[in-house]
Amino acid sequence: MPRPSHSNVVILSLLMSLGALSIPACARQKQGAPSTDPRYVAASQSLERLKGDARSLQAETAAIHKRLERIEAVADDLPGLATFRSSLFATEEILGGVAATSEWLSGELEAALAAGDGQRIEKVLATIASSVDEMRKFEKSVVGLSHDLIPFERTIAQFRALADAGVFFTRVLPTGYRVSAANDGIEERLLKVVGDRENAARAPSSWMDFDRVWFEGDGPRLDLGLSGEQLENVAAILVAYPDVTLEIAAYSDDATQAAAASGLARARADAVKDRLVSSSVAASRLKTASRGRARPPCAGNDVKDCRAKQPRVAARVAARATHTTSGTKR
Repeated sequence: MPRPSHSNVVILSLLMSLGALSIPACARQKQGAPSTDPRYVAASQSLERLKGDARSLQAETAAIHKRLERIEAVADDLPGLATFRSSLFATEEILGGVAATSEWLSGELEAALAAGDGQRIEKVLATIASSVDEMRKFEKSVVGLSHDLIPFERTIAQFRALADAGVFFTRVLPTGYRVSAANDGIEERLLKVVGDRENAARAPSSWMDFDRVWFEGDGPRLDLGLSGEQLENVAAILVAYPDVTLEIAAYSDDATQAAAASGLARARADAVKDRLVSSSVAASRLKTASRGRARPPCAGNDVKDCRAKQPRVAARVAARATHTTSGTKR
């Protein structure tokens, strides 16, 4: 069984204190509450402090929630964020009930004093004192939540700084792996597709070019010095989203004979597939086209540059599984 966090222990203690009083409601005597009784005055003041502390902590947790929303707008799957979110929601639920419980305790105190029931009075006073003590501990728990959010905010600040500079697209995957890549590169485009849960079962996605994958000379061998980072990023995305099947294909080069171009394209697609498999992606989740894709058009003033990049490799999401299985390669 997982060990409860300190904040959860404090929350549980507060619940027990506020729920410890189990006294049947009694008809109040006509004379009403003896508001001049010192015990009533002191207990009432304690209850007002309890209400005020609860309102203050509600404002603090609301501010923490706003900070959390700003983090989630950038990356809602940072490692540890789900646990933090659960603790915050539990805290908000407790605070939402404190005010009502305080009102109930006020009524019980007034009724007990009006009835002159000494045993009942002592029980109510003890519950109020215990609740106030637990609220002090609860304050420390809320302060802890505020501090626990800081590391997440620092991570997001780094992402935003890179994005604002227009240099990188950044995202932290559910596995904890951080993707840093060129804006509008295959990493960003692929994540948009795999993150579209509403259309998970739709037809294959459009083709996405590997914008940083290069080969040695005119052959099929990958230049890992130039291509390794992007292939590692794509493999990490596939590991993080194990329901995705990727299809890989290459463009044909119109500068060579058709048969040779088709063979080179297939060999390059296979090279990319093999590299992804070596990075813990199951081979069954990767398909290569039976032949090279039709070459993209080269026109205008960039024909020479366009052809120099062919045959290029591209990929598309071919399918999304309805369920996943565990394993070393996913």
